Amino acid sequence: MSMRESLIQLAFEFRETRLWEVLADNDIFAVLLRSGETAYCSVMGQAGEHHGLGLYVGAGWNSYLNFARLAGCTRRVEMGQIIAQIDCFNCDFSPAGLIQPSEQKDEIKAYAKAHGLKSTRGVGLPDFVRYSPNMVPGPYASESDMDAMEEALSAAIFVAKHLAKLKAFPAMGFTMEGIHPSDSPGQKIPLLSPLGKGSFELSTTVLPGRTPDTASAVVFNRPELTMQISMLPVRSNLECRFITVDVAPIAEPDRRPYFPTLLLIVDGNTGFVTMPKIGGAYDETTPAQSVEDLALRIIGNGTRPGMIFVEDDTTHAMLQDFCTRTGIKLRRVSRLKHLEEAWVSMTDALGHRR
Repeated sequence: MSMRESLIQLAFEFRETRLWEVLADNDIFAVLLRSGETAYCSVMGQAGEHHGLGLYVGAGWNSYLNFARLAGCTRRVEMGQIIAQIDCFNCDFSPAGLIQPSEQKDEIKAYAKAHGLKSTRGVGLPDFVRYSPNMVPGPYASESDMDAMEEALSAAIFVAKHLAKLKAFPAMGFTMEGIHPSDSPGQKIPLLSPLGKGSFELSTTVLPGRTPDTASAVVFNRPELTMQISMLPVRSNLECRFITVDVAPIAEPDRRPYFPTLLLIVDGNTGFVTMPKIGGAYDETTPAQSVEDLALRIIGNGTRPGMIFVEDDTTHAMLQDFCTRTGIKLRRVSRLKHLEEAWVSMTDALGHRR
């Protein structure tokens, strides 16, 4: 879709503030959007590598908290899942050659040429990117996407102007300690409520912390399968994780490319991998379909596990009711060795190297 000229203009105005020279990416401020939602803004670029504004709306805040863990993350499976679940709007500043799609690049370059604007001091041209869970990053897809970023950019420009006047972070509601937002709620941050024409009412609010993953919870209401599983002899244990296959995007006509998902199932004693069933585009039925597939595989194997080990919130939510009904114990652990080795082998086979 065509980019609004007003959005491109605000992006260039934000670039001129160089707010990343004042705020770090953990100096979060909130914006009350006209839609009624509260959005959280992160200014990127203080390290001099990636300049822009990240906007996290509603439950998307979880993905900011996850992304903050990447710096200390060395596990391929964990890194891949964090990146695949990012849920935010970005206004990045990139070299013109990296801006996609070409129609968006042409519009931005035309605006820049008409107004005599160029890349400046290592900062490129505006690049509007929508990150959605299980999807390949792409351009904004709706008018509401552009509405949200326009409001966020206006708020960021307002913040830059007032920080220049106040010369004091506490006067705007920022903390001085440089504390990184945590999973726990309560950290005080500035809140900007729009008054119109680029002006905002300034107050404070608190960050919400991490919200539970309730979308992945599955009620396993299949009594015939439950009975069959409960009657099977117990043998071995399983390691399971619901995974986004971030190395194999799928492109289909008339839709944004996506990453398929699967429930990876590994024998906890031998490391043997049950051939996973790779799903299509993720939707609200995907977790239930994955659990039913697990049930059918257990029945087909002729034995049931005594215990299923998981290492993440999503898989735990998916399997909790299934395990309760079938009498299989469910245990959360910090790391699954066999599963991780299986995932590394699978991604290597797909030609992925990190």
